[in-house]
Amino acid sequence: MLKIDRFQKAVEGGKATIEDAQQCLLELQANLMRLPLEERRLKCQELMAGGKVLRWLWDSRKADYANIYDGTNGQAFSTLHLWFLVPENLEEFVWKWLHIVANHILSSRDYTALDKQQPVNQRQEYTDFGWAHHILGALAEAHVQWSADGTVNDALRAWERAYNAFGPGAHGRRWRAIPLVAMSVCVARHLVREDLHPCDPQLFDMWMTTYQQSGLANERRLRERYARHMLFHPTRADAAPMLDVVYHGGFPWDEVGSSSRNNFAGDMLRAAYLLRLQGRGRDALGFEGLMERKASDTYHSMAKMHRKWDSDPKFHHLRKSDED
Repeated sequence: MLKIDRFQKAVEGGKATIEDAQQCLLELQANLMRLPLEERRLKCQELMAGGKVLRWLWDSRKADYANIYDGTNGQAFSTLHLWFLVPENLEEFVWKWLHIVANHILSSRDYTALDKQQPVNQRQEYTDFGWAHHILGALAEAHVQWSADGTVNDALRAWERAYNAFGPGAHGRRWRAIPLVAMSVCVARHLVREDLHPCDPQLFDMWMTTYQQSGLANERRLRERYARHMLFHPTRADAAPMLDVVYHGGFPWDEVGSSSRNNFAGDMLRAAYLLRLQGRGRDALGFEGLMERKASDTYHSMAKMHRKWDSDPKFHHLRKSDED
């Protein structure tokens, strides 16, 4: 087994490779996952494996910091690496790294010469900042994996910080926020997980506002994302936006694959459950009828999902109002 001390010896001998680093971290992660969360965190801090790999990457590639993960399998390696850096309390180093390299690229590419009323060329932006999108996505994922309270709160705080650094209008120009792509996908996925505890409602609202302003999706996708996430709001879940999407926006049932169709039908099923809690049984029946026609497999899982949602804490405020 390739231990961290063996990797260190390879570094000292000038023979370490990306494959060595990845194998070392993978094997160490597999062993650490057997420990309870807090013991795992303490063991990470004792070994500092992520920091040692980062130091090696940084020293060996100092001529080209933006491409520090070149030669790796991109998102997978950065996700593995950040999984170690977060509990090792090296996140601030990552943020400094992002800012230093971003500022260097902005000045070397002479972004200041661009007309500030015109968006940056998307291909050029991805060439310059695609590396950051891998790191930020991995950072958000690591925060969810290491969450002590079982929420997405720390990932949302990281999103807010990244949005301020790389969102539209950052650095005074209109770009398409390419660095935020993987992070937005990660946060969006975890916010609708039913096995996580409700997050801070103010952080949730911040996410909804900043994502809408990010330019990362077209108008139709923004409406669908907003409608879906409102079904999972921690303190004021609401099905009204989903009604608007279904009856006024129109979901392209016949233009998407079965996976997208069933995912959307699953959201409609949750919306129908929520509509009943809101005293809108007729609207709920309309949703269920549409699901039966368009996504029968999802429709027939209704009873199972209802039993699951009967204990969903995100609906507690609606049940409490009924009891009052």
